[in-house]
Amino acid sequence: MSYRLFEGITHVDHYVKFRPTYPAELFHKITSFLSEKVPPPHQLLVDVGCGSGQGTYGLSSQFEHVIGFDVSPAQVEAAAKANTAPNVEFKVSPAEILPLEDQSVDLITCSQAVHWFDFHAFCEECRRVLKPGGCLAITNYGNPRLDHKNEDVRNKLDDYFDELYNKELGSYWNPRRKLVENNLPGFEIPFPDFVRDDSLELRLQWSVSHLIGYIQSWSAYTKYLENNPSGKILEEYHKKVMSAVASPGSSSDDTMVEVVARLTLLLGRVS
Repeated sequence: MSYRLFEGITHVDHYVKFRPTYPAELFHKITSFLSEKVPPPHQLLVDVGCGSGQGTYGLSSQFEHVIGFDVSPAQVEAAAKANTAPNVEFKVSPAEILPLEDQSVDLITCSQAVHWFDFHAFCEECRRVLKPGGCLAITNYGNPRLDHKNEDVRNKLDDYFDELYNKELGSYWNPRRKLVENNLPGFEIPFPDFVRDDSLELRLQWSVSHLIGYIQSWSAYTKYLENNPSGKILEEYHKKVMSAVASPGSSSDDTMVEVVARLTLLLGRVS
């Protein structure tokens, strides 16, 4: 069954504020695949492992009704509190047992969460609830890196990130994180039509403050804080990034960095 790692209120707060959203091209690829066999209008979209809703809204305007499910009550509460879309609701449920009728769903999405699921059970549950021709779309982004036009600066930023992620936090990552880092190796949706698309990337302009907030949302950093409440490693990382990219006198709020991550999209369609 699904893991529950994102429970604490402070952690959920950082999740809501700092986790990335997804590019429009990704959502276009998903709806194009769906519409090949299930033309609009579309009735029901289900977002599984929705967290605080980052991936739930990208397609919400194209469906009559949208439900986001997550195993964490804290995440669902945060998503519901922030929700302003009248056709979207959020509910608590594990990915492998969805409270939905057979053949009732047009599209199921799952963004940055499938590595926590029992994948076989999840796919079987999707097969049960999807309409004929309905689709499952799984999105994953690998480890982000900080891009920079100056190669020396870029190499420094890579080194700083590697030290934080692997050396300082390496022992705090759940082993399943490797699936994310490697862009879901070996994952194939066991439906008649299956497509893997690795052509897209996440490219975002963030302030250094936003970058630090994003890192604070990591499960490994939350575990690290349990034994190291001072958060010294993140303070050191912040100083290093600022020394590499900031102009004299600038702050973390107005110093921008370009964040890049490879996107993987898995698309599957039932018959």
